[in-house]
Amino acid sequence: HCLLNDGGEDALLGAGPRELIVIAALCTRGEVELAADHIRRAYDYGMSKKNVLEAICSVIPMTGMITAQIGLRAMQRADVPVR
Repeated sequence: HCLLNDGGEDALLGAGPRELIVIAALCTRGEVELAADHIRRAYDYGMSKKNVLEAICSVIPMTGMITAQIGLRAMQRADVPVR
């Protein structure tokens, strides 16, 4: 696996940081609902709202402000309890 060091069992990135990468990627693709699911997971792994926002904003130079708008919408949906 690309996140394992020298074939060892310890991941270089923990689950929380990996979720942040997935969130940024989903926002660039316009996947609001999927991003919201991963945002909830990131919160469960100890990531803060600031961490999530920074991950989303990190791709703005490459993708434009629409990614931030999608990310903010996903953050809002992540705050709504799942039924």
